Amino acid sequence: MTIKVVRVYETKGKQFRRVQDALDYREGLVDAFMRECPGFQDVPLKRRIAFVQHVLENRARLRDLLDYASNVDYDED
Repeated sequence: MTIKVVRVYETKGKQFRRVQDALDYREGLVDAFMRECPGFQDVPLKRRIAFVQHVLENRARLRDLLDYASNVDYDED
């Protein structure tokens, strides 16, 4: 028996042997989140897939757009 290095990718408390499996898991979480959005179920399936893919491909831009309040100095009177 030999000693070998095992790489594990962990996200949201779950461990995966392959990075692609971890990415697929996270993308599944995004899809689950989108299914909770009002009206998303009314979008045809083919369009839903394109919509979620667009969100995933542009997540850095979306994160930047949603992070507008984190650096605001609120004046407390």
